[in-house]
Amino acid sequence: MKSDLGKTTALISYITIIGFLISWSRHSDRPTTFSSFHLRQAFGAHLLYHASSYLLNFYTFLIPFYILYVVYLSALIFGVVSVRKEACNSLPLLGSYFQNWFTFIK
Repeated sequence: MKSDLGKTTALISYITIIGFLISWSRHSDRPTTFSSFHLRQAFGAHLLYHASSYLLNFYTFLIPFYILYVVYLSALIFGVVSVRKEACNSLPLLGSYFQNWFTFIK
């Protein structure tokens, strides 16, 4: 069983970008590999969503926004379910890249 602090930190990281920042600051006090893994996954999901949303801002149709939001929510739900199962499952497609790209989160 993972430590309660690591699970809580990992769970909070998936709740908005503000939740990620709060959990990252909590993680710096007592880092665990479990919370590090999920912080990287959550950071990648949040960053990808906000960057894509900014770029789609210049696009006038709403359908791409809806698709992007559904994909974003699906990724966050996948991450929360993974935390609840106490597993380190990468997000589909880009999760393994997030682990390599965001190594500054230790």
